[in-house]
Amino acid sequence: MKKILLLFLILMCGGGVAENVFAAPGKGPQKIRIDFTSSAKSGKSVTGGWHYKGKPFTRDIDFSIVELKGVRVLQVSSRKSSGTILYDLSTIDLVKFPLMRWKWMAVRLPAGACATNPRKDDQVLAVCAGAGRPRTNSVAFRWETETVKGTKGISRYGLGMVLVNWFAMRNRTDKLNCWYVEEVNLLEHLRKLFPKGIPKTDLALSITGNSQYTGTDSLGYIEYLEFLPISEKGKLSLQ
Repeated sequence: MKKILLLFLILMCGGGVAENVFAAPGKGPQKIRIDFTSSAKSGKSVTGGWHYKGKPFTRDIDFSIVELKGVRVLQVSSRKSSGTILYDLSTIDLVKFPLMRWKWMAVRLPAGACATNPRKDDQVLAVCAGAGRPRTNSVAFRWETETVKGTKGISRYGLGMVLVNWFAMRNRTDKLNCWYVEEVNLLEHLRKLFPKGIPKTDLALSITGNSQYTGTDSLGYIEYLEFLPISEKGKLSLQ
């Protein structure tokens, strides 16, 4: 991850809103869904509210919209490369929709990668959120390789200016080519990061992949991210 988080957290995301709001008749919104059904690849960017940010002197990662079994999903392909796409998280009311849920799949992990070794700090996929300028603070939910699943840690990058609270959600013990749905209380995580109040500016959601430190290849997919009220906690759906 290294300097990538510094790059994305100092960027204020902009662009069109790609959220789909689902509401029951006569009721308010039940969830906000960010997917890639209406997105398209445009140069280095995935349109629909997402913006690409690369790492200086490092090969760009490939973010593409592809179709798998009739569903358009985000493909994250890394070949000794690094990069991230960013989304303006301030467009989402996290007080009303504190739960973040996403569906992802790993096909190829960066061989030998481990979060506790700075020389091998690669991940096939990571979903991150954070804020701050010039000092940044973020939380990262990662699909690791060798890092023990369930491990959490705090890493500092950029001469201590970038603080990353990471969680190893999955690793090589999980099946490849298999979809998994994750759920976290993002509001709770952000409140712990920012006890004096979550910033209303420079607040970003990102998806990233890395394989530059191990000098390997990786491949993963994300179908969607959702934001839901607490009442939906635990009501997982694979759709």
